[in-house]
Amino acid sequence: MMSFGFKNVGATYQRLVNKVFKHQIGHNLEAYVDDLLVDGSSGEAGSGGGIVLRSPDGSTHEHSIAFSFLASNNKAEYKALLVGLRAFQAVKAERLYILAKSHLVVHQVNRQYAAKDPRMVLYLKATNEILASFMDFKIAQVPRAPNTQVDALSKL
Repeated sequence: MMSFGFKNVGATYQRLVNKVFKHQIGHNLEAYVDDLLVDGSSGEAGSGGGIVLRSPDGSTHEHSIAFSFLASNNKAEYKALLVGLRAFQAVKAERLYILAKSHLVVHQVNRQYAAKDPRMVLYLKATNEILASFMDFKIAQVPRAPNTQVDALSKL
């Protein structure tokens, strides 16, 4: 594919392919999936989150988020997840593969654990509302070792 100097040609082309082949994707045609890596961090210096957005064309965008409030690692991870989901929602991504470090967050989103803490209930509700706007998503837990890039971003 020739880009002719246009920006985001890969993403535009991907959206076109997704729209044209909408009824075949998942049956006899595979669609590219956007990746979202998230991590939350909490410590004496404060709390923050890191997100890495990877698009099907291979481009990545890294973001470090410093929160102005104290939060547990799980709450910080939910906040980072919400920021990443909103970013992909804004560019009209349809399919997401989410890698998160928090066992609790992954299992709550996958409906394997119930959220009990009132704040976690709100974070899970907000996450599910945004996830409903995507055609498909998967979320999996990733150990710290392969997640060093986003782990470092969460602590900046």
